[in-house]
Amino acid sequence: MDFNPSRALLEMTLDANTADASFAEPTLSIIVVSFNTRGLLGECLRSIGDCKGEVCCDAFVVDNASNDGTVEFVREAFPWVQVIANSQNLGFSKANNQALRACKGRYALLLNSDALLHPHALAGMVSFLETHPNTGMVSCRLVDGSGRTQPSAGNLPGLWSQFVSFFEVRRFVPRAAVETLVRTRWTKRLLRALSAGYFTPMVQSSAPISVRFLSGACLMVRRELYEQIGLLDENIFLFLEDADWCLRASEAGWNLYYLPDYDVTHLGGRSFLARSGGRDYRISVERCESILYYFGKHYGKLGRFSIRVVIGLSLSLRLLTLWVRRLFGGRDRAEYVRSSALYREILTLSLRK
Repeated sequence: MDFNPSRALLEMTLDANTADASFAEPTLSIIVVSFNTRGLLGECLRSIGDCKGEVCCDAFVVDNASNDGTVEFVREAFPWVQVIANSQNLGFSKANNQALRACKGRYALLLNSDALLHPHALAGMVSFLETHPNTGMVSCRLVDGSGRTQPSAGNLPGLWSQFVSFFEVRRFVPRAAVETLVRTRWTKRLLRALSAGYFTPMVQSSAPISVRFLSGACLMVRRELYEQIGLLDENIFLFLEDADWCLRASEAGWNLYYLPDYDVTHLGGRSFLARSGGRDYRISVERCESILYYFGKHYGKLGRFSIRVVIGLSLSLRLLTLWVRRLFGGRDRAEYVRSSALYREILTLSLRK
């Protein structure tokens, strides 16, 4: 694909300066949803402020009833940010939709509050959308705090990827072993499939890569796309709302691209941990609810039944493993009670949905 990042950056920076001078409508609207992540959010907004000169943009923070002073902090420290303060936690989809309805940009960037923009990332993504009118969504390379690439793009979630996840197949088929020890092509493909999820580590390349899924941690979307297919599905509180959006975009004929030439640091999971008070209990339940809804919506009764079987069998096995380990003194009582209660709740949820 013919895409020159250096030329694109220069053109976008010139366009941004011209637009700012003429008080034009913003090219890009950046949306950040927050819930008790004041410290992380401050770092995120500072990174946005450092990159604002690349593209004519505005920014929204949608706060889901934080109790850490987030709203007051943002209004005082970042007066250029438009704040939408909710009286209750509406979830990720509804909060983003509030800003999507209010924003004016030709493009919208959904950005996690635990994400930090690198220089040129905004300009690079916007320029790609400007020069590829059939592309509806783009994202760039996500890296962790140490600079290592995070899996953030690839295939849409399917029954096999959820089987791999719930049965923790990766623990038995580590990807590193596949890459270094297995040499024959067909065996490597088989073992890759056994260890695959819908996040797919991308090849080391600077060329744009066509994908079917992009993570909502950093997702730039064309206004024309979401006016056509609709906003995020508000039946999904958290998890897989990005996959649902990507699937609807693909079904409507739009292309999705991953741009590995641009970086965003993603301190993955920090916002989720803040949301759950540092506990993964509610996150696990909400993830299961989203999976059941997603499969029922897109794959019908058979899809819903199949994923219920996968969840049911995997959690039954985990409960049995917990009981055996507890029987032989492998777990303390508090951890056993907590884990078994979680598995039973999710198991009941999967049977009831």
